[in-house]
Amino acid sequence: MRLKSSLLILLFAMSLLSGCFSEPEEEKRFSWPENVDLGCLNGDNDSVVCQEYLTGFQTPVKVLQHPVLDEIWIIDLVGTIYSWDNSNLSLVGNISQNISNCHNEQGLLGMEFTENFSSSNTVLLSYIESGPCRTDYAASLVLAEGIIVNGTLDTSTLKVLYEVEQPYRNHNGGSLLSVGDNLYLWGIGDGGSSRDPLGNGQNKSNMYGTISLFQHNGGSIEPVRYDENNNLTYVLHYGLRNPWKFDVDPSGGLWIADVGQYCFEEVNLIPSWNHSSNFGWSITEGLHEFDDDDEECEDEEHDLYQESNSNITLPVHEYDHSNGNCSISGGEYIDWREDDFNNTYIFGDFCSGHVWMYGHNGGSSYVETVADTSLLLVGFGQGLNDELLLLTWSGSIYSLAFV
Repeated sequence: MRLKSSLLILLFAMSLLSGCFSEPEEEKRFSWPENVDLGCLNGDNDSVVCQEYLTGFQTPVKVLQHPVLDEIWIIDLVGTIYSWDNSNLSLVGNISQNISNCHNEQGLLGMEFTENFSSSNTVLLSYIESGPCRTDYAASLVLAEGIIVNGTLDTSTLKVLYEVEQPYRNHNGGSLLSVGDNLYLWGIGDGGSSRDPLGNGQNKSNMYGTISLFQHNGGSIEPVRYDENNNLTYVLHYGLRNPWKFDVDPSGGLWIADVGQYCFEEVNLIPSWNHSSNFGWSITEGLHEFDDDDEECEDEEHDLYQESNSNITLPVHEYDHSNGNCSISGGEYIDWREDDFNNTYIFGDFCSGHVWMYGHNGGSSYVETVADTSLLLVGFGQGLNDELLLLTWSGSIYSLAFV
């Protein structure tokens, strides 16, 4: 990648939630930038309005529609959970004492209301457990359940259901998504460091680099699918580097924004979320063969991956690290609006602030730039009145709308 040295350093520093450029932790060379909110500039696109929605967070990472009340819950990386009812922003949970924020990619990473929440008042939480902030210590990724009592999370009810030991502190994934019938998808990164040093991407015998599937039975979880050897396994999809966010559309299609290494970011799509797939890492990066030696993306002849009889599912879209891009921030399938966003998949880039939508028109697909913001994007969400929300590392939430 041919960029001026100052810009290169900035992009290295801002590899949020991905380790886009990260080296093993003992080889750190860059520091992260200050969490500064530069506002939601939108380039020259007059057809889209970007405006402030809510502020006061540290790093909002997920927005959930409450299954009973007319409010949304906002999950913050530092371990706090807030509710918003269009008038009041209230603290409804705080597990900051239970989690680690030693590394910028650690913290409270995911949450879901259980399918029977109206009777059980139970939520599922995905986070990095607390531990010493030594660079040689990588705390486990934890799946836990907790009980909502009188509208707030009772931390005394937290119960750990599963732990995934982390070899490094980055690439934790951690996103949770309910898919019905008490089934949940859990995204887990490849274990961290850089270049998949432990070969986890193509190793189906562990949960690194996967989207795993489990059934929650109240107080425990269990696998529900069998592998090719007829053994029960949590692993559903593999070959992923850091599936930070994913979503299922109304037809059952699974959309995954998977973070690249040096050169390419990717959007994956399979028509059925429960069809086990291999997404290629670390054989592939985007649509290309992964080049372990091309750290600066200077090879202009990146070979497309064209292996015949391969079981690898290639992405439906990729983009490179030009124009300030560094790390894909996915993603939300929109089926709850009445404008041009509807029936599209929205994703963006952390470093550049670009926002795109992927859609279908007849038998063909298209990708269009929606907004050129100045935001450090970490995710998207649905607002209380169906706004399209942009979650930022600086702590603010913005909304996007066509005019």
